[in-house]
Amino acid sequence: MPDFIPTRDSDFRAWLTNFQTYLSANAVALGITPLEATLLGTQATDFGTAIDDHVAAQATAQSKREARDIKRSTVEKAVRSIARRVQANTTVTDVQREALGITVPDRNRTPAAAPTTAPDATVDTGTRLRHTLRLSDADGAPAGGKPRGVLGAEVWMKVCPQGAAAPAADPAEMSFVGVQTRTRFTVDLTPADAGKAAFYRMRWVNSRGEKGPWSEAVCATIAA
Repeated sequence: MPDFIPTRDSDFRAWLTNFQTYLSANAVALGITPLEATLLGTQATDFGTAIDDHVAAQATAQSKREARDIKRSTVEKAVRSIARRVQANTTVTDVQREALGITVPDRNRTPAAAPTTAPDATVDTGTRLRHTLRLSDADGAPAGGKPRGVLGAEVWMKVCPQGAAAPAADPAEMSFVGVQTRTRFTVDLTPADAGKAAFYRMRWVNSRGEKGPWSEAVCATIAA
């Protein structure tokens, strides 16, 4: 879900003016004290002044940029703190949220579909008795490696002598490593595994526990 606070300073300034104006006029109804609303107004004014100074003083842009960033950070923290309280207030309506310009919850979310693709993996074997796996999606998911709606990858492994055939895509043939929510993770092996081969098979799992198809077996030598 996109952030409700605009990234560009000019857009944020216009958004902040609306936020602060509406908050000041409706503070009690939103569960915010007049003092907090006044403080936010001061911080918003400070931020606006910092932007004007930055535009007017290009020769000292670096120092003004730092002042702007500090003041933006201050007012953003205040905005986020107030917005969290507004969101948690059960008497606040979606109309009020929309008027403030903050996130209106999606109350009709479409459940994540069962995964239809399998993970790909590369294995870094450069560390003794440790494999570092990096996952991506076989169908080319966006940066981050996981398809939409996927919680993580269910990872299974089997250690075999060098030259052994890959195990079948069957949990009975392998040992469970875990459900990895990150696309980069490590697997530690034992000294008894040194010089052997580890086979990995993975499958995506969504937030409802539905599993996708198995990956091809990925084989990597265990460095001694």
